[in-house]
Amino acid sequence: MIIKLDEVEVPRVGWDEAIPVDPGNRQARAEASGYTSWSKSASVTEPGKTVTVDVPALVAVPVLWHGVVQSLIAYVQKPITPDVLTTKVREVLDAADATTAPTG
Repeated sequence: MIIKLDEVEVPRVGWDEAIPVDPGNRQARAEASGYTSWSKSASVTEPGKTVTVDVPALVAVPVLWHGVVQSLIAYVQKPITPDVLTTKVREVLDAADATTAPTG
């Protein structure tokens, strides 16, 4: 994940630290590949005042290929347990059998 303050990347070691800024409107932004970006404006009204901005967990976006969500790709949501994996494999195999089964 990348966190930016006014379009300047904040180093990871500074994520939980106060960052001195001049008064005015500030823009915080978080982004990560495969996730929706998040941003929030904050107004710093006076020198020395602390304004806290909490960055929420980013939301994963569906995988896109040429602008279309790939509904034929079987995804397994983490955390993966043996039961979840077994169930997903069975679903994929059954779906493949249904689409390739001879007709007539």
